[in-house]
Order: sequence, then structure tokens, then C-alpha cells
Amino acid sequence: MNQKKETEIITLVGSTTTESNNKESLASELRKTDIPNTELLDNLGLYLTRQELSRINFMQKLYEKIIPVHGVVMEFGSPLGSKYGTILSASWHSRTF
Repeated sequence: MNQKKETEIITLVGSTTTESNNKESLASELRKTDIPNTELLDNLGLYLTRQELSRINFMQKLYEKIIPVHGVVMEFGSPLGSKYGTILSASWHSRTF
């Protein structure tokens, strides 16, 4: 009988211990929030870290720069297309890709 071993996934991050503890605290608060499920996604900004908010602002500035670009805009080397995916989801309704 083959049994799968559970492997712990370890992610290397550049956060300090204090920042990691703050992230844990934010996640804990998010899980026990009184915000109804139907409104939770609209209010996730309440639980963003400063790094995530900075990343979103950066992606907005990057998107503003590619608006006038004709042709195809591609991104290589990002895990799961995370950065370009942010641009796509934020602007899908107003741009043809």
C-alpha cells in the first residue's frame, strides 16, 4: 500500500520576524471577521500588508504605461503569471488582449 508523505512547504520570504507575526495576526483577524461573506472580497483591502498594497500600486503604474502600447505585451519569468494576471484581472473589462 502506497502512502503519501505530507511534505511541509517552506517559502523563503524577506520579511522580518515582526512582519511575519503581523501577517499571522492579520490572517487571524481576517478569519474571524464579522464581515458577511457576500461583502468580504470587497473589503479585503482592510487586510493588505504594506508590501501587497505597494505591489498593487506598482502594477497600476505599469498598466498606465502599457495602455498606449500597440501589439502584444508579455511578461516572462514570473511565477504563475502573477504580475500580468493582476493587470488582466484589474482591466479585463476595458481592454482587448
